[in-house]
Amino acid sequence: MRDEITKEIMRVMKEKQVSRKWEVYEEIKKGKKISKKEFEKILDELIEKHWLVSIYGSDTTFALTQKGMKESKLK
Repeated sequence: MRDEITKEIMRVMKEKQVSRKWEVYEEIKKGKKISKKEFEKILDELIEKHWLVSIYGSDTTFALTQKGMKESKLK
């Protein structure tokens, strides 16, 4: 399930490139049942992998990195 959610987050981020955390959450929530806590945990993992980066000095807006784009294509 965790991998499915990760793929879904990356799919949304590929489409948007830059997005607020809760916009992504709302999009994911439409198709999958996921708690905010679980979503944030997965999001933090993607940031640690450098697939996403926090921008504008905020922890609520994220951008897809080139590494994230490449890595998500491999999966």
